[in-house]
Amino acid sequence: MNSAIKKLITLLLKLGLKKNDNIYLSINFFSLALSLINKKNSINKNSINKNFITALRNIIGEKGNIFVPTYTFTFKSYKNNFIYDINKTRSKIGEFPNFFLKLKNIKRSKDPIVSITGIGPKVGKILGKYPSRSYGPGTFWERFNKLKNSKILNVALGPYWFPFVHQAEFEAKVKYRKNTVFYGIIKNKKKLKHTKWIYFARNLDENKDIDTEQIGRIINKKKIILKQNLGRTVIYMYDLKTVFNEFVKILKENNKILPS
Repeated sequence: MNSAIKKLITLLLKLGLKKNDNIYLSINFFSLALSLINKKNSINKNSINKNFITALRNIIGEKGNIFVPTYTFTFKSYKNNFIYDINKTRSKIGEFPNFFLKLKNIKRSKDPIVSITGIGPKVGKILGKYPSRSYGPGTFWERFNKLKNSKILNVALGPYWFPFVHQAEFEAKVKYRKNTVFYGIIKNKKKLKHTKWIYFARNLDENKDIDTEQIGRIINKKKIILKQNLGRTVIYMYDLKTVFNEFVKILKENNKILPS
């Protein structure tokens, strides 16, 4: 085991990562790479990605599960012939998700917009038999939130990164988003299927973006989000159920706290 992996293991243990934990992992690869850059001032992308997965699996063990966002945004809100190939379509959100997609024994959800990919003994239960929608009943965030020891691990993404934000908005019934039909083709091996997909999309009539900083500051005051420095960047981790419930509670009390 090399020194980089040992360092990561030490940091993750300090954050409270434990055996059998279930992790949703988001990484800003560029910032992570800068933190792990070697003395020759070069970056070995594969080694950095591999070291992080090795460190995680060393701690959570064989019964733990890792989930990673592998979004493609393939489907559109107009009829088209764009194809989301579950087994081949690359993620559009960076280096690490595409590294993860190449690992053995992974399973990817059929979501043609915001797919999730996982590895571990429970990924089939969480990502299989998926409804034709990205958020709401039966989707990833509802299922993942029901797992014991489900935690969010954000690497170099700042203190206000909440990957479940649209599920929280769905549950809080915000008025600036609505269920919208998206179109495209889902390919699984040799099977092609024209599909209508429901995405909880922003209401374009209101033309508002969201900003999680205000709600993030409120949650951070409760000291339920832990952090550890890693070189020039920071790793954050928290219990999903605890933070998610707090997030939804605040959002229900003030539906206008997120739109900027």
